[in-house]
This record gives sequence, structure tokens and C-alpha cells, in this order.
Amino acid sequence: MAKDIITGVLVEILLFAASVVIPIVGSFCSVIMPLPVLYYRVKLGRRMGIIVPAVTLIILAAILGKPSLNVLGFIEFLLIGYLLGDLLEQRVSVERTVLVTCAAVVAAGFIGMLVLSAMAGTGLVDTLRAYVAENIRLTVEIYRQMGMPEESVRTISESLSGIQDHIVAVIPALVVGSTLLITWLNFLCGRVLLARRGLRQMHIGALNRWKTPEHLVWAVIAAGVLALLPHRGASMIGLNVLLVLVPVYLLQGLAIISFFFEKKGIPRGMRVVLYAIVVLQHMLLIAVVGLGFFDVWLNIRRIGREAT
Repeated sequence: MAKDIITGVLVEILLFAASVVIPIVGSFCSVIMPLPVLYYRVKLGRRMGIIVPAVTLIILAAILGKPSLNVLGFIEFLLIGYLLGDLLEQRVSVERTVLVTCAAVVAAGFIGMLVLSAMAGTGLVDTLRAYVAENIRLTVEIYRQMGMPEESVRTISESLSGIQDHIVAVIPALVVGSTLLITWLNFLCGRVLLARRGLRQMHIGALNRWKTPEHLVWAVIAAGVLALLPHRGASMIGLNVLLVLVPVYLLQGLAIISFFFEKKGIPRGMRVVLYAIVVLQHMLLIAVVGLGFFDVWLNIRRIGREAT
């Protein structure tokens, strides 16, 4: 058991180090940080399983020093892993597993931001503005280090600075949407990892037949109308709702693609390549979101009917 705990903590620290040191690959490493916590939560049980994220958090706190939004983000990754492992062990539905995890993590993140703002003696919005400004500065610096012409760097800097207020306004949706996608990704990877390790066979049905509730489409339509209104407050509310719902329909679109990959017997290696192409091509991502959205009416997979 001690070996498992040490291994889990080391893996988490390595993922953290990679996410900080390696710009592109590091982003993927940070996204899968919940996975080791999920695995050892199920393997070691509720009481012993919490030691892995707890020790990891203590080490990260010692390394990073003072609390920050970045530290809060890593805490949320660890929390995602632990909650997913706990809910998977309880054999609750897919929807409940993902939604409860997302809700708990977003709530914890909101409380954490309030605490950080209070410690800094500033308001929540000012804290977010400072965070966005710092990330804009770091993004511009990365472009400069990549050898981009100074004129192009200056143009990007001015463009990002110009939309800073808009970025701050949609941070709630970005947080919820990204938490949803990260939770879903780790849910899928965790399910496969646990099955391969023989820890648990979770009978939760074929995920490529998953569908969003049909009435959710009206929320998309209402949010779209609000987003088009000239009133800034109403349009920001509509835009935030849309940005939260887009990942939901992206997941449904990916489920549809997975359904036909399986139906046509596409090899697993080829599926990985095709999924990667979809993720890297923005236009394809938009098409997949549209596929998930219009499936409400088209029922592309013929769910509920005999497939022809």
C-alpha cells in the first residue's frame, strides 16, 4: 500500500512538472492529472485513497509557495480525480457521476477564488482581471520566444488586451465548460484503466449511445437569442450559457462518431488518429458540435428504433 501511495504521488508530481516545463505537451499532462488520483482512490479505498492527493497537495504547496489561481487549478484537478473514483465505485449513472463532480469542483473553485481575493484584499473581478492580464503577457512572451516577428507579436498583444474585459466576462462559462470536458475525458480514461487493471467492471452501458436530454435544445435557442441582444448584460448571460452547452453537444457529437467507428469496425489506432484530427481542426470541432445539436431532430444513430 505504501508503494502505491508513493507511486501515485510521484506520478502526480511528474505530471505537474511536465505541465509547467513543457508548453504544449504539458497542457495534456495537466488535463490528465486527475487520472492517477482516480485510479488509487478505487484501488486503495476511500480512506487510504485520499492520501495520494493530500500528499501531492502538500508538496505542490511547498514548491509553489503562496496560494494562487494556478495552485487552485491543480487542487481542482486532484479533486476531480478523487470524486470520480468515489462515484464510479458507487456505480451511479454516467450523468450523475459527471455532473456531481463538475458541480462540486466548480463550487470549490468559486469558494477558493473568493478566499484568494480576500487574502489579496481585492474584489473577485479584479483578481480575475489580473489573472487574465498575466496570462496574456505570458502568451505574448511565448510567441516572442518562438521567433514570431515583433510586429505580429505586437498585433496579437493589442488584440488580446482589447478583449480582456470580454474574456473576464465569460470566465464562468470557460471554467464550467473546461471542467466538464476534463471530467469527461478522465471518466473515459479511468473507466478503461480500471477495467484493464481488473479493479472494476463498470456496467454503465455503451457511451457511444449517450444522448443529451431533448429539452436542453431550448436552452441553446434561448441563450442564442440572448447573446444577440444589444444589451451587454443579457448578451453576456446568453454567451456564457452557450459556452457551457457547446461542450455538451461536442460530447454528443463525439459519441455519434464513436458509434459509427464501432459500427464500421474502424481499428482503434485509426480512431485515435481521427479523433486527434477532429480536436486539432477548429472547423471539424464546430461540425461535430453541430452534429450533436441536430441529432436531437435527426436521431442519426436511430436510437429507440431498429437500425437499418
